[in-house]
Amino acid sequence: MISGQGQGLLAVVAGAAIIVAFRQVARLSRKPDLRVRLLKSECAKLIALSEDLQKRMTRERQGLVTADEVYSWDTRAYRLARRRLGGFSPSASIQMAITELDEAGADLRAAWQQSLNGSAEGQEDLFAAAMSAHSEAIGNLAAAGSILVRFSWPSGQPGEIR
Repeated sequence: MISGQGQGLLAVVAGAAIIVAFRQVARLSRKPDLRVRLLKSECAKLIALSEDLQKRMTRERQGLVTADEVYSWDTRAYRLARRRLGGFSPSASIQMAITELDEAGADLRAAWQQSLNGSAEGQEDLFAAAMSAHSEAIGNLAAAGSILVRFSWPSGQPGEIR
């Protein structure tokens, strides 16, 4: 049996532990979790790498760089970001956007490669259409990623006044 003073001390300690626990929960609930930060980071990497590929191809077609600049694009970093993003996000919209970006990227690379091999009629249109589809796929991934990030904030969107 605990004496009156012991019970009072126990109540103070228990009360302090409860306050510390609630503060910790409140602090953690104000921050997006690690998974969301990783999702955002990998989504941004995938978009940046895709835009870099477009820039390299455009500069090569303008004669500002050689084809080696396009060939040196970091495929490994793209695949790693793609794999991580796919693993972090079980969302069907993210998975669909990644697949669309992969397909559009493959079409873009094929159209660019064809434009290197000859100057057959219609290749310029084929490349322009592939570039447009790739840009649209980048935008779709950005939109899918932004929706998930926006809904992951426990108290609304960042900067939102409540």
